[in-house]
Amino acid sequence: MPKKFSINPKAQAAREKETEKKESMKIKKKQKEEEEYWKETDKNIIQKQERQRQKELEEENKRKRQEEKKQLYEICVLISIDKQYKGAISKKQLKEEQEKIFAQRLQNVELGDEQSENEEDQQEQVEQQDDNQFLQQNKQDQQINLEKLQEIWDSDQEDFDETIGQNQNHILREQQKRDKEKYEQIIDADGIGQFIDAIDGKGPQQLKFKEYCRQKLGKVQKENPQLRHSQIMEMIYKQWKIDPLNPKNQ
Repeated sequence: MPKKFSINPKAQAAREKETEKKESMKIKKKQKEEEEYWKETDKNIIQKQERQRQKELEEENKRKRQEEKKQLYEICVLISIDKQYKGAISKKQLKEEQEKIFAQRLQNVELGDEQSENEEDQQEQVEQQDDNQFLQQNKQDQQINLEKLQEIWDSDQEDFDETIGQNQNHILREQQKRDKEKYEQIIDADGIGQFIDAIDGKGPQQLKFKEYCRQKLGKVQKENPQLRHSQIMEMIYKQWKIDPLNPKNQ
């Protein structure tokens, strides 16, 4: 009979296997969630990464092909030397002949590179000459256009100056008129009438007070931006009462 409270090894192994399976599934799920979270969604970046991978793959394939060609070439050289001497050659002589062939091949490659560089230099010189010709022609065209504009300017200079002068004077007068109307509207608003009525005398003194308000309004507003307009006008009125410009203080 089995012992009381004994553990079944097969059941224990099955439970451990099931636990390991669940843990493995949790780890895989977590890894998948992290991959989804960090997965790039910008199409431009994805395309850029794909192009980079393709470029790296092409470079790796190119390097492998070059290695294969090099190995194949070395084998062909060895076979050629062996056939030339019909097997009657030592290892030292074989190595020397191989080095000679490799040196000749390297020299041919360098000559080919030098020729390619010379062709590229010639092409750059031709392109530079074309660019210089284009810039020179463009400069000449600009000079011609400037000369034409100067002729037009000189021919109409007097009429232009006279017209501009008249327009500037007209604009200046209109601006001064609008500014004056604006200040008169401002000082007539928000209870300014009570200050004008408080001034002794009519006509000249009230006009002087209005002009005084017009001159002080901008400065006081700038110094006290937190005050309301009525408070600003009250400050101006208090200043007016003690200002030497007030006829009563003269």
